[in-house]
Amino acid sequence: MFIGNKLAFLLRKNHVIPQNLWYLDLSSNEAKSRITSLQHPGFNSSTSRLTGSPERLGFQQLQYYLWLDWNMLGGTLPSALANCSLLMYLSIQGNALRGIIN
Repeated sequence: MFIGNKLAFLLRKNHVIPQNLWYLDLSSNEAKSRITSLQHPGFNSSTSRLTGSPERLGFQQLQYYLWLDWNMLGGTLPSALANCSLLMYLSIQGNALRGIIN
């Protein structure tokens, strides 16, 4: 599943992700190799996406786990994310990300 440039623009605008990150890829093999131990009730490992509504998953805010695709970053991570093992936790106020939940 790909999250397109429109969402990335919203995230960059709100200073959630670096300006030079164009989009996030939840389906890359690199990302999948990093998430085998994830214990999130809404995560479907076969489709690499969160399922269900934020309310059903128990979220007070819209909170998502998104995986960074190494290739989109040119093989490097900003130093602030270097210890995240390609896993960046985002907490977004409002409904900006509601559309990506399937």
